[in-house]
Amino acid sequence: MKGVATRYPKHVAQYRRVMSVEDFLSVHGPETTGRSLRGESAENLDLAVLVKMASNGMPVGVDVTSPQARAALARGKASFYRRVGQRNHACADCHTPDKGAGKFL
Repeated sequence: MKGVATRYPKHVAQYRRVMSVEDFLSVHGPETTGRSLRGESAENLDLAVLVKMASNGMPVGVDVTSPQARAALARGKASFYRRVGQRNHACADCHTPDKGAGKFL
């Protein structure tokens, strides 16, 4: 499992969508283990943390070479910078190095 978490989130062609480790476990778990690993369930989160711990300290290398991955990245950036709500805030207002908290990007 070492290094697996460094490749997520990624576009998984079989499911035709971008998936996190937790998403992948929820759809792939029953096929391989015969057990339901529903998203955000304690079992899913425990297993996801275990997978991610095996990648601690490793550089993240998300692959954005496919057209689907590039499109997902563009949607994510648009959402990150979109201003919403009564106060007209965007995620980028706080979570970019040059503004606000300067972390969690």
